[in-house]
Amino acid sequence: MNASPNLISYASRKAERFKPLAVREPPASYHVRPQASVRILVVANDSETRSVLIRELKALRLDPLPVPDSLAALNAIALQVPDVILMALEGPDEAVYQAVLRFAVANLARRTHIPLVAVVGQSGEHWRRALDNRLDSVLHTPLRPA
Repeated sequence: MNASPNLISYASRKAERFKPLAVREPPASYHVRPQASVRILVVANDSETRSVLIRELKALRLDPLPVPDSLAALNAIALQVPDVILMALEGPDEAVYQAVLRFAVANLARRTHIPLVAVVGQSGEHWRRALDNRLDSVLHTPLRPA
């Protein structure tokens, strides 16, 4: 057969050796991002109680934010919302009830739920009344770390 002069011939790739493409992918990153510390608002009227709670939380590598009372806690919440509120229930029943009620109202106003955990002594039943008003959990003292 005669080859037509109009035919275009292409070079065969069979003769070339296979050359892998020089594609460089970035190395996979297997580094775990440091987990953000849990912000715990510590509310305790008594400075000794507050310092004990802070020391225990720091031993667990948590980030405590101590405040002396519920009004200061509401101001702290306005600046930075904590993940949990840890509150030592001390004092007369009515004061404890009002403090828990303040946090419940703040949660409703923000349309969020910040868990409220109470720390109570072995004596006293004022936490039972507060429990009915949006208290999420109760820890009894003395606290024993695991």
